[in-house]
Amino acid sequence: MRDEFAARVRDSGLSVSGFITRAVFAGVAPRARPKPSLDRAAAATLLAQAAAIADRLGTLPQGSQEGDEVVQACREELLLIRTFLMQLAGREP
Repeated sequence: MRDEFAARVRDSGLSVSGFITRAVFAGVAPRARPKPSLDRAAAATLLAQAAAIADRLGTLPQGSQEGDEVVQACREELLLIRTFLMQLAGREP
């Protein structure tokens, strides 16, 4: 029986574990969900946006309408960064 198994594995062209997996799951083995990898361009974009926010906050006038507009713009950019990070993590924003 062992010889027959070895012959079937050899004839299939698969590894032993691949042969067993295919036999157990009828050719369709469940796959783990792949983890998304960090996109370097996306990371660079996020770093640039974070630097832009830091620059804006550094020049923020105290207690003026212009300051409120800058804070709102920073919030919008932070929302973009959050959305981008969620996408990189493979989640819906």
